[in-house]
Amino acid sequence: MDGRNHICATLGHYPTLKKGYRMNNIDINEANCGRLFAEHYLEGVNWHAQKINLIDTTSTNAFENCYHIGAALEMYIYALIAWDDPLQLVDAQTKTSENSKTTTLQALIHNQPDISRLSKLQVASVNHLLPIVVEKITGRRNTQSGLGLFMQQILQARNDVVHRNIISNSTDYLVTRFIFIKDSIRQLFGEKDLRYLALEGLLPDNKPALSRLLAIQINNLQKTHTFPTASELQAKYSSTIGIIKSEADSYATSYEHGRHCTEIVSCPVCAYPSFMLYRTTHMATAPTGIPNNSPSILAAYSNNCDKSENELICAACDLTWKETELIHYSQISQVKQLIPSFDSKQIKTKKSAILQLAEEAKHRNCTMD
Repeated sequence: MDGRNHICATLGHYPTLKKGYRMNNIDINEANCGRLFAEHYLEGVNWHAQKINLIDTTSTNAFENCYHIGAALEMYIYALIAWDDPLQLVDAQTKTSENSKTTTLQALIHNQPDISRLSKLQVASVNHLLPIVVEKITGRRNTQSGLGLFMQQILQARNDVVHRNIISNSTDYLVTRFIFIKDSIRQLFGEKDLRYLALEGLLPDNKPALSRLLAIQINNLQKTHTFPTASELQAKYSSTIGIIKSEADSYATSYEHGRHCTEIVSCPVCAYPSFMLYRTTHMATAPTGIPNNSPSILAAYSNNCDKSENELICAACDLTWKETELIHYSQISQVKQLIPSFDSKQIKTKKSAILQLAEEAKHRNCTMD
């Protein structure tokens, strides 16, 4: 089994995105990145809303219903903040370490998204953001009565279920409050607004918002990319090939059942040949059911926290993607394979072929110019 099997279901043969690329009738050159980030949270609201039973609560697991109602509301709070001003997601008054988060969100607002940072963004606590959301809906920062109190009660009930394994109120108690919140949102934004549709579990079936943001990030990189000279290109590929070979040799001596594979693919940004690395350090088996009385699975995994199991590296434009970007890219396009997966220890034997592919890519770019 070669390294491609790690993510063969999501990474196949992909064309490079073009400038001016349109997806789901959204022009990435005109998209509002802040709104797209809000849609990312609305997708979470939508998923949980589809799991909620508001009708026959007697046949519903009360714990499960409470969890989904609370999780939908928490995601909704983040979404409503991001819709108007993503910078409010960060509690800038409490920690100076929030500066990096603010920088990430400022770049987002200026349509310069960074998917790696956005996917790891730790926003302010929901308790900090709740009064802001209540004010957006009611005009007052009141969480002691009315809609604000209902939101607070739902969030508390969800915390009790998730963290204490207790439910202090009936399912109807939570359902009635959630219905009241939904109706308030309907009256405020209208029945066709995404901010209401998400609460009903009726969001349009678009590509995931983070994947659309990644398309914008790629477009931005394409606009700013400068192609290296022939000598620079050869030096960069030689250096990258040497680093991969050294790392593969280290894996071979350090991990008895380790595997280090490389596939040459077309870079999603510059279309030059790039290196898709697949790394695992160990093999393990585990029963799929009752131990010693059920089939087992054999799984490869990495026990190296410093190295991503799957990583794309482009020597030509210095692009480095890990699992986060690769998964989101697989939802909008596919990476074109140039050379099938091989043992990375043999990468120097592929050097001539890789450099030839780089020359062909350079020629294509010159022809296009």
